[in-house]
Amino acid sequence: MRRARSIAPALVVLLAQLCLASASADTVDRIVMAEMQRQYSPGVAVAIVKNGRPLKVAGYGLANVELQAKVTPTTFFQTASMGKQFVAALVLLLVNDGKLKLDETLPTYLPNAPPAWHSMRIRQLLNHTSGMARTDPAIDLRKDYTEDELLASAYKVPPLSAPGERWAYSNLGYQILGIICSKVGGRFYGDQLRDRLFTPSGMNARIISERDIVPGRAAGYDRFDGVLTNQEWVSPTMNSTADGSLYVTAQDMARWSIVLDGDSVLTPAMKESMWARSTLNSGEHWDYGFGWRLFFLDGRRSVRHRGDWQGFTSHILHFPDDRLTITVLMNRSNARPHVIADKIAALYIPALRRSFVEAPSAMTILKTPMYIEGSMNDFKAVTHLESTEPMAFEATLPLKQGMNEFRILSEDGKTISFGAFIDEVVMKLDQTKDLEFEGEDFFIQIDKPGEYIVKFDAKNARKPTLVVRPPTAPTP
Repeated sequence: MRRARSIAPALVVLLAQLCLASASADTVDRIVMAEMQRQYSPGVAVAIVKNGRPLKVAGYGLANVELQAKVTPTTFFQTASMGKQFVAALVLLLVNDGKLKLDETLPTYLPNAPPAWHSMRIRQLLNHTSGMARTDPAIDLRKDYTEDELLASAYKVPPLSAPGERWAYSNLGYQILGIICSKVGGRFYGDQLRDRLFTPSGMNARIISERDIVPGRAAGYDRFDGVLTNQEWVSPTMNSTADGSLYVTAQDMARWSIVLDGDSVLTPAMKESMWARSTLNSGEHWDYGFGWRLFFLDGRRSVRHRGDWQGFTSHILHFPDDRLTITVLMNRSNARPHVIADKIAALYIPALRRSFVEAPSAMTILKTPMYIEGSMNDFKAVTHLESTEPMAFEATLPLKQGMNEFRILSEDGKTISFGAFIDEVVMKLDQTKDLEFEGEDFFIQIDKPGEYIVKFDAKNARKPTLVVRPPTAPTP
């Protein structure tokens, strides 16, 4: 009887966990379907792994709109920059082999590197503190290049800063890492990824190939003015660089999530290196590791990364201490897969629900000081919206010639955070736009620089609007 009594509590806990997993899985379907519809994404694939066990690996919607082919767990999506974590992992494997050193300067591996690269280090390429530019403006994405040609062109790109002086995201830096991996590893970096990471992890992931027949490959889509279009074409070699040119499936990402929880492919030291903060020359820390962004959510450590490229958007969210990983793959550009990932995470870690901020009520809007933050004021809370009539607010905003970016925020950036709907980020003068809580930044093209009037109308607090007018425009 004693044994029966001791087993009973454990059984209750197990049954409770199974019920939670089942209920959460049903809720996942509702979350994904609602966001897929709201974000106008043809398809979505999701992988959820907890404690080394896949809880849900599923596809939703269409992989190919023209053929009406459905998304499945084995549908291939492009990773875009989410794939940087795999390149970072390969670098650490080569460090473990003694073929690379994190703090070695680039001329050790690239003898013809220009003087501006002589003090750049492998570590700084991994964490975006090398000073290297974001991209190479001389490269035509519709042309093919050899790695040597890409490297020769990159040598001519002026750095943004001295190494270690600032953090600046650099796709070019990861392209260079891939080339270095190819050189020191003795073969194309993509083949090394396959043999050293993908195959041992049980993944079918691969470098993008425009010419190969890839069963189950999803089509990528853009959306302009409410119309879905096919992704733009990119040359085969420019879709094989190390800044994120991978095909993965939800099933692949479930297996990779299990790798992140274990020690069979990556050692604990390797993972801690990937998830350690970057340090600038000044001693300032940045929450970016090696191919991962670092966050604390409700006191919990999390690492994540997104990708957005050629009609695809992706996001991975991993809680190392809670052993929970969520990956979301979408086949449309400019989507917000992180919204899906965050909502799913809160199902399995209920404490995270406290970090969600509800859309403000009319009373909150009325009482909270609001500002316009954007490119015209260095994204600082200095341009205050003043009340001009009940639940209507205005500000005079100096706009420069060209494209201006902005949104409406409270000082804490959370209580009030209004932006554009996902497909309506570009606005014109005198055009009234609906606002979305926690939406995207607005962009407006200005031909004549000067001061413009921004009006925020919240008479309908659930559906506020925004309009930008020249100062001479009559107020309706």
